[in-house]
Amino acid sequence: PIPILRRGNFGSVTISQHQAASLLAHAFFCTFPNRNIVSNELPSVNFCRLFSLRSANVVEKLRCLMHYFHMISKKMPTGLLTIRRQNGSAPNWSSVHLPLSELYVSHTGTIENDGHGMLQVDFANEFIGGGVLSSGCVQEEIRFLICPEMIVSMILCERMHHNEAIVICGAEQFSDYDGYGSSFRWRPMKKMHSFPRDRFNRLCCELVAIDALPFSNKHEQFNIDLIDRELLKAYVGFTVNNGTMKPVATGNWGCGVFGGDLHLKSLIQLMASSAQKRCLYYFTFGDRKFAENFNEIYKILVQSGVTVGMFENCHGKPPGHLIA
Repeated sequence: PIPILRRGNFGSVTISQHQAASLLAHAFFCTFPNRNIVSNELPSVNFCRLFSLRSANVVEKLRCLMHYFHMISKKMPTGLLTIRRQNGSAPNWSSVHLPLSELYVSHTGTIENDGHGMLQVDFANEFIGGGVLSSGCVQEEIRFLICPEMIVSMILCERMHHNEAIVICGAEQFSDYDGYGSSFRWRPMKKMHSFPRDRFNRLCCELVAIDALPFSNKHEQFNIDLIDRELLKAYVGFTVNNGTMKPVATGNWGCGVFGGDLHLKSLIQLMASSAQKRCLYYFTFGDRKFAENFNEIYKILVQSGVTVGMFENCHGKPPGHLIA
């Protein structure tokens, strides 16, 4: 039987890229029993819902997936990939006296193209993969479409708890794209990435899925308990497991349709990455004004000698409180 990474349990599954292709072929032909709909714990993985939808971006999604199958039919990849479920608990934040990590903010570039060699953040749904096999077509779904082996995580992983993250190591990118949401379009890759492989023959590409809370009331997110939840989620996601202190490549996690405040979410990620002693590369996806603003806030915080623990004192208050 296919192993399932259960909610609340730390564990991992390593398979070959050939095995991943076999699992994806089963999903394409809708042969997984009882996986046509989302259950209490497992996402839908058969492609039947995708086949039934009628929209322009569904056609583009299918182009991504068919291109993947075309590419592996010409030459089957020979590497491995690992899907790991990890969990953890928060430190006593007020006693974390670490300085803020180095921060690099850019309004140009993307996580997948400019975050090579980094821990790349997937702005995930609690059911990993989100709406990739239905109507969703934003950051997480697009990443899974251009790297279809990531869809295997949907087959293996129950939904995430508040203190869990899912890491995918070694998934290969087969397509490129333009646009976002309804404007999403498949594009062939001009040149296949030539990532090095680790000692386990996995591509050196690591993605962490962390799910932010959705907020219909934007003021609600400044509640102390909810800030703590988001902070724990990022902290667990940024945990160092193999001894290498890779930088984190991220962006406007939990913002957009989730209603997150840009300043709050960026500071939460800065605090979590600093607690894990990781540099943070932040891509604002074209928002030059926020990139400049975040850089300025960071400079003031560093000049003021602010530590991770000092953020504890501004819980539940607007982000500017700490530097006022």
